[in-house]
Amino acid sequence: APAAAAPARVDSAGENRATTRKLKAALAQGARERTTTASGGALPGGTREWLIGFGELALDGMIGYGATAQVFRARYGGRVVAAKRMPCFGWDGEMMAALASEAHALSQLRHPNVVQYFGLSVHRDHIYIITEFCAGGTLERLALRAERVARGEAAPTLAWSASYASLALGIAHGLAYL
Repeated sequence: APAAAAPARVDSAGENRATTRKLKAALAQGARERTTTASGGALPGGTREWLIGFGELALDGMIGYGATAQVFRARYGGRVVAAKRMPCFGWDGEMMAALASEAHALSQLRHPNVVQYFGLSVHRDHIYIITEFCAGGTLERLALRAERVARGEAAPTLAWSASYASLALGIAHGLAYL
């Protein structure tokens, strides 16, 4: 009787490269499908605008995390950026197409009161969302400070009150734009 074939060896690096290629192809396909008008004409922009090669990023260190993602301070194109890393295990073509559609829409936004979106990068089984880095903490931290002032637990200073009012007005302008 002939000898049974040995089971195929799984090369995790090769498997990761294959997964990355599949994810990039699905994103590019989704971009082509979702960046056309109802009459079939192409919308301005496209995949090249927002699909960033992972080699173009330099991750400097994690600055935050949540239940489904981590956020890194990074460098891209000579500037400091934020890179949100999300796992994309088991994502199908429809999910990638939806992500491509969102990526294209975000790449069109330009407003001083909306965090600038630069693009997506795919590396192994993760998608990185690359945005402007906002120094000074989160809006949540600022809102908590405002809440403490409102409850009388922290003293409002004139400078802080003016900057909080300016921040609230900036948020309103950004929301009106969206």
